[in-house]
Amino acid sequence: MILALEIIGIVVAVLLIAGTVLRIRKVRRDEMRELSRPLERRLVSPPPSPYAPSKGFRLLDGSASHSHGHP
Repeated sequence: MILALEIIGIVVAVLLIAGTVLRIRKVRRDEMRELSRPLERRLVSPPPSPYAPSKGFRLLDGSASHSHGHP
């Protein structure tokens, strides 16, 4: 009878420890997912248009205004 109670106690203790370990593991995994979550779309600036000239681009045929004083 005492042996059966000891076995039941050991089984209950193992189940409690296993449940606690699995719960802690899940919480840590959820925290890591929260940290590595991608940024919200509205906070990310869109890429530049492929059709817009780059900031360092200047025309060589002279049709643009010479506001920088280049000859």
